[in-house]
Amino acid sequence: MSEAKIFDRNTIVKIIIGTILGVLAVWLAFRGVSVNELWEVLSRANPWLVFLGVGFVLLNVATISLRWWVTLLRDWQPWEYNAILGGVYLGQMFNILLPARLGELARIYFVSERIDTTKSTLLGSLVLEKVIDLIAFGMALLLLISALSLPAWVTDPGNTFIILALIALLAVIALLLFGRRLLRWSTPLLKKLPGSWGERIAGILERALTGFDSMRSWKRQLPILALTFLSLTLSTLTNYVVMEAVQIQAPFTAALFVLIVLQVGSAPPSAPGKLGVFHYLAVLALSAFAVDKDLALAYGVLLYIVALMPKVLIGVGVVIFSKWRLPDINLGLNVD
Repeated sequence: MSEAKIFDRNTIVKIIIGTILGVLAVWLAFRGVSVNELWEVLSRANPWLVFLGVGFVLLNVATISLRWWVTLLRDWQPWEYNAILGGVYLGQMFNILLPARLGELARIYFVSERIDTTKSTLLGSLVLEKVIDLIAFGMALLLLISALSLPAWVTDPGNTFIILALIALLAVIALLLFGRRLLRWSTPLLKKLPGSWGERIAGILERALTGFDSMRSWKRQLPILALTFLSLTLSTLTNYVVMEAVQIQAPFTAALFVLIVLQVGSAPPSAPGKLGVFHYLAVLALSAFAVDKDLALAYGVLLYIVALMPKVLIGVGVVIFSKWRLPDINLGLNVD
């Protein structure tokens, strides 16, 4: 079966588009900003609050890793959790440095080489993770739109995002209620495909559905939902303490709003390292709370260092010490 290299034509196109968008975002973010004033704000930042923000980031990654372990229905083994934690750092490092969203692939391959589970099961659990995050952000955005008077550039796309979150919630419920039944109904049809394709597709779907099995029991649902809420809270706290570090006078809801804007706005292709796009989105989000652009950009620069750099450094460390590399992507269906 043919294989595609990581840096195929589509990936290169995404990098080029992301770089162009990043350069444009850098220009928009730094336009009309005094470099001297920017440096003055950064030099006055409270170092203790900065370190506290880094602590929240590291604790959040540990929380996300623990949630992934819960969704995989594994018996507790410290070495397995360490493998999952390393995979999460590795994945976040790839997603930050490259615009092709290779982080999820990196997580799957890294963890599958270290714990006894299939790639399709890991894929199913990651799909569940993304859907749960989408629902959580949708609920948070609904709360913000209901509680605050936000500009139209927020509420109009925000309503669309909330609808997508609702659709995702209904899709999860449908998969939990009817997923196995639908698989049994479609298996005879899949077996009519040429060769062994039908059996392989059915096997992949069966293992992918196991990624949702953790949501079939309330004993597993409660920890997953609690860890999701904890992760959202830690991310918001990170944003808030960095605001306090540069003396931005804004409510706690502003930190949550910045989080949502950064998450949604960073989804399309961006420059390697999210340079420019991250900073522009931070400035844009704080403009809804009438924060001065110089101060908002200083916040974006500091938040970039606090929220992203530890993940990159630890992710690089995982690659070096594990001597791991992302393999070629198989375009076939051999994801057992």
